[in-house]
Amino acid sequence: MKAEHIKTIVTTAAATAAIALAALWPAFLNGADDGNAVTPSIKTPRFVQGTVEFTLALPDTQQTFKAGDEPAFDLVAVNTGDQPATAAVEAVMMSTTVPPPRSRTPGRQMTVWHEPLTVVLGPHETKTFKTETNTAVPDNSKMSIYLHSVTQSPGEDSRLVSMLSFSTATDVQPSR
Repeated sequence: MKAEHIKTIVTTAAATAAIALAALWPAFLNGADDGNAVTPSIKTPRFVQGTVEFTLALPDTQQTFKAGDEPAFDLVAVNTGDQPATAAVEAVMMSTTVPPPRSRTPGRQMTVWHEPLTVVLGPHETKTFKTETNTAVPDNSKMSIYLHSVTQSPGEDSRLVSMLSFSTATDVQPSR
């Protein structure tokens, strides 16, 4: 009788170990492998209005921003359709203050710059618009540049689409 109990215990333990290894083995193998890691699928944000696609590009001379800089960027519009197209968008730059380390409230967000733009493109035409904000970036803030549709047809959503974000916040060590 004792041998039967030991056999049942060993069989149950082996089955449990096999199930656990089958379930967890891929996680053990993938622990150091970045090839299968989940990565963002949006590398360049695009704002699409009808057949017109907008992307935001930074000039080669300005890849980083710090407090006091006046950001400039290129807004690229591409008509992907076979007919002429018109699109009206607005670029908006918002600043969110970084709250003090012990604050329980989120930072205050405010619009620091905006510019409407109406684009008329021929079939498969691409235009680049140089845009200067002429607005100094505030210190200790998170900055975001959005695009949204100025004109919207029935059923069309007018949400802000984030095109670029950067921060001028400095690392603040909490006082003890």
